[in-house]
Amino acid sequence: MASFADTITGFGSDDILRFAAADIDSDAGTTLAISATNGAGGAAISAGATVLFSNLAAGGAVNAAAAAANVLRATSTTATTWSDALNGGAWTVNAGNTFLATWYDSVNGRMVVGTVTSADATVNGADTFTIVAVVGMTAAEYSAMTISQFGWI
Repeated sequence: MASFADTITGFGSDDILRFAAADIDSDAGTTLAISATNGAGGAAISAGATVLFSNLAAGGAVNAAAAAANVLRATSTTATTWSDALNGGAWTVNAGNTFLATWYDSVNGRMVVGTVTSADATVNGADTFTIVAVVGMTAAEYSAMTISQFGWI
């Protein structure tokens, strides 16, 4: 786990995870992206921006760029690694940007939140996932998570 990762316990359905995009930018050495608008001349995520998930089932394909998503969420609840969570699936994004992403670690019973940078126009299991935080929860809680439980500050 990355040295700057936080462990969060006691997370429930009425809790909210708030992320300071500027702090994550500093750790990642880049700017977090809104997948449809960042890239050459695009806008980065700002405080108060609406959270928009782009959900990807294992082995699926989703055009996150068309959806203006700013959190990439792997929906599998049986995975043990980032690559396993995507199981060959991929998001289409604007190349060369960094995104906040989540996957569920079934071995440790937790949501893993991190950053992933697209080297090309896709984010897939081969891209490096850098952990920002882990949040203890059940698979059912991860599946039920909504955008109202995330926020940009």
